[in-house]
Amino acid sequence: MLLCPDCLSLRATAEPCPRDGATPLDYATALVGRRLGPWLLRAKVSEGGMAIVYAAEHEQLGRLAAIKVLRPELSLREPLVARFLQEARAVSLIGHKNIVTVYDFGRAPGDTSYIVMEYLHGATLRELIDGRRALPLERLAAIVEQVGQALAAAHDKGFVHCDVKPENIVVDDSGARPAVKLLDFGIATLLSADASDLGAPTAVGTAPYMAPEQLAQGPVDARTDVYALGVLTYELLTGRHPFPGQTPLACVGSRPSGPPRPPSRERTDLSSAVATGVDAVVLHALALAPEQRYAGARPFLAALQHALGSAAASAAGGGVGAPRALARRLARRRRGRGPAPGARGGPARPGLAATPRGLAGQRLRPARAATARPTRSEGRRASPRPRRRPSSLPP
Repeated sequence: MLLCPDCLSLRATAEPCPRDGATPLDYATALVGRRLGPWLLRAKVSEGGMAIVYAAEHEQLGRLAAIKVLRPELSLREPLVARFLQEARAVSLIGHKNIVTVYDFGRAPGDTSYIVMEYLHGATLRELIDGRRALPLERLAAIVEQVGQALAAAHDKGFVHCDVKPENIVVDDSGARPAVKLLDFGIATLLSADASDLGAPTAVGTAPYMAPEQLAQGPVDARTDVYALGVLTYELLTGRHPFPGQTPLACVGSRPSGPPRPPSRERTDLSSAVATGVDAVVLHALALAPEQRYAGARPFLAALQHALGSAAASAAGGGVGAPRALARRLARRRRGRGPAPGARGGPARPGLAATPRGLAGQRLRPARAATARPTRSEGRRASPRPRRRPSSLPP
């Protein structure tokens, strides 16, 4: 689609505009240097099939922003306009530190829509992991935790993201800890009856990260995002997709031959305790049937934390495990909390019991046994009271 630079009318051909004789320009290029309200479009950042993203500056405040403009040829397709508006409203309703912030929504030349969002520094997770074998455990844990917290916040508000993938995650490494932002709620599906007035488009997504029920165009819920989070975690652990060369689409409508290859078989630097726990957690999230997965992002994160807790015990004992910083942090958490939520003698955490089959399961017990062994230093340390057994998984 072309745009007349003088009268800002949309043109289908490159012939001079009949109103003023100006030569139409490519729409994406013609907007650079123009204003949308108080925002001056400085440069085009990216361009996709649905929208164009610009770097913009507020002329009075000097604030940077990213402005996402719906392609003008799509502005006449009401379902797409509604989906675009839903993205802005969904992000505004959720309001979480790990989800990109939306500032405004308006109309651009050609009577199309735009969203003003925070300008993010960093790189997409896809850019960071391409060409790498796997991420260090400490870095992986920090990224997955923040993505999971963003999804949990969305689920609390009745939204399922439906398109969790590395391309929709931005990581800023300028601080001491990676800061993660989840993007693109344009195809998010509403679950909450209270928010049904916003309307919900048919769930679509990116095939390699779509759960079987999503591929089959069936109903989706929080467990659909858990599946995508499991795929993402597997990829960060191993540097490869759990179903190389295919998607779970082959499993829809037929009996699958089995689960994906355990991630520990693709990564040899894990101790046996860590490998057992991580394998169980990730494969549980990747269950083909929704009812066999974790009920939401928080139970998944809790289970992953328990599994990586074995890394702390392994590192303290001199074995191969997580980096020492992760080991110290997880060890401090266990000493400060006492028994883990849901363990015998420990307080129950809301949502943990909702995990399909809980966090018990025979597959997780080896990890529990590994964390139950105190280190040498703990064995020598005098204590006025009997030592409390380190936290473990629910039996």
